[in-house]
Amino acid sequence: MEGSAEAAAHVPSRRGLLLAGLLLAALGFLGLSRDLWTPDEPREAEMIREMYLAPSVIPTLDFSPFYEKPPIYYWLGAGLFALTGGPSVWAARLLSALCGLLTLLVLYRWGIRAASPAIGLASVVMMATSSVFLYATHWIILDPLLMLWMTLAAWAGYEVLAGGGRRFLVLFYAANLLALWTKGLVGPVVLGAGLLIYLVAERRRRPWRPFHPVWGAGVFLAGLGILAAAITLAGGTKALYQWAWVNHVDRFLHPVGTGHAQPLLYYTWTLALAVLPWLIPLCMAFRPRFWRGRLDGRRDLPDPAVYAAALVAGGLVILSLASTKREIYLLPLLPPLFLLLGWQAEELGTKAETPGSKGRLKLWLQVALLALWALALPAALLIYGRGGRVAPLVMLATGLVCSIGLWRSVRRRRSAREFKGWASACAGVFCVALFIGVAPVVALKKDMTPFVKHLDSQLPAGAPVYALGADETLRGIIPFVTGRRVIALPDDYLSENKPGLHGPADLLVQGQDPHQEQTLGREGYRLVESRTFGRSRTITLWNRPN
Repeated sequence: MEGSAEAAAHVPSRRGLLLAGLLLAALGFLGLSRDLWTPDEPREAEMIREMYLAPSVIPTLDFSPFYEKPPIYYWLGAGLFALTGGPSVWAARLLSALCGLLTLLVLYRWGIRAASPAIGLASVVMMATSSVFLYATHWIILDPLLMLWMTLAAWAGYEVLAGGGRRFLVLFYAANLLALWTKGLVGPVVLGAGLLIYLVAERRRRPWRPFHPVWGAGVFLAGLGILAAAITLAGGTKALYQWAWVNHVDRFLHPVGTGHAQPLLYYTWTLALAVLPWLIPLCMAFRPRFWRGRLDGRRDLPDPAVYAAALVAGGLVILSLASTKREIYLLPLLPPLFLLLGWQAEELGTKAETPGSKGRLKLWLQVALLALWALALPAALLIYGRGGRVAPLVMLATGLVCSIGLWRSVRRRRSAREFKGWASACAGVFCVALFIGVAPVVALKKDMTPFVKHLDSQLPAGAPVYALGADETLRGIIPFVTGRRVIALPDDYLSENKPGLHGPADLLVQGQDPHQEQTLGREGYRLVESRTFGRSRTITLWNRPN
């Protein structure tokens, strides 16, 4: 009876689940209406707009083929444009937010079936307030959609191993095919590497049999063939070569021009940053005591912790081998990782109400980290912010209340439920401060929309924009905001070998080059506007009077 009462105390109530769901939904939709930020959002938003205007298998940027990505993300984004009345930044960003919320629902379902409702809820709350998840699901980028498909596939794979039946087998392969049609082979390969590690670690005879690998390989190859055929029919063999070889093989080995070349161990420290502020559960997951007895191979059902750890390990191996690395690529690994961290969070909650338990130092370290997380950002806004003082003061006061509540719940050994509530509140204060306080400050350097609107007013109506040094960001932001085409001029356009430019009256130049500016001056151009975004993006408008 005592064990039953203790277990019941850790089961979230319906009211608590409803409240958590409403708060997470509110957090997911917070800050979606801000304008486009460099570097990725202008490109992705414009590609969705062009897919909305002219549906195709091959996405386009500035109405030129963009072979890097399959079409599903852009089809879904175009569908949201149609449902919401036309292209808008809010609708484009809504897709990432919806993918994040759906991923949380899948993770919770996975958690309660594989472990317990308490572990499922802890996993969801921690992931929803982690740094990379929070950033990615409020950004116009396709990785949240890939995360959703891979989470569905990972959960379905676990259920297949647990004897869940044919419906989960169908879901497993369907989610893999959707991942393939979203970002190519990277999703299935990353998931497959983790699954392979788990199957090798199993000591049962032929552990892969529940997946019916021959049948599954046929289905997957059919989906791959249909995608390849669709790309070839839409863009010819050149499109197939660009998608299959350049974007998959060459980009994996030689990230020339991507700007994302990183060392082999890049994800060792990036993973820690991705799970902030939940560093202590991450460290606890490496304890030998937690894994003792989990790898004995004598279980009738798969161990969910071992399964989740194998998925994360396999994904990290593949991502680390690739020459192109970004912290956003960790996003599909976060659901199994936070499912694993759910066990550690449950232990921390238990220590909050257990007198004399060993290892309470870990609990106090997480308390200190959450208090710092809740107070540091509002305090920085209050000290260094240039806007009003009311909002930072309110957020700072709220963070202080949450930090005191968290400290008292541990100090007085109150219930694990109260500890988790205050811990979640501390993380939530940081999230709200991030979108309400920090986003307007960062927008001054990341938001190009006001400058592009001003440029639009300086140019003749309906004329294209001639640009030197035009990258994907410029080719995205200008058409999305103004509807104008961008004519990208060759790099040698200002070569001294040319006796006279006889070029456009208005010329947009990205980059700072004194020699280039001198050439423009000799050709009769005068500087009209100049603006710098971030640390290195400078855009200037030049005009040559008739």
